[in-house]
Amino acid sequence: MSLRVDLDKTQLERKIRLLTLTSLAFQHVGQNVPYSKIAEVLQVDVSEVEQWVIDGNIFFYIYARRVLY
Repeated sequence: MSLRVDLDKTQLERKIRLLTLTSLAFQHVGQNVPYSKIAEVLQVDVSEVEQWVIDGNIFFYIYARRVLY
């Protein structure tokens, strides 16, 4: 049996990066993580890191609200 699912590659990559950023943050609770490290882990340019961090905060907030309420 073959199951075909049409998934948007861009959206999947975005979600994977957000989950990766969340994981990185949990691994470094209470510590500063350099932009260069975040860029390396997310495989993006350093100039994109600030937007990923902002998006990550929004993602985590929405996730936490869904889990807690």
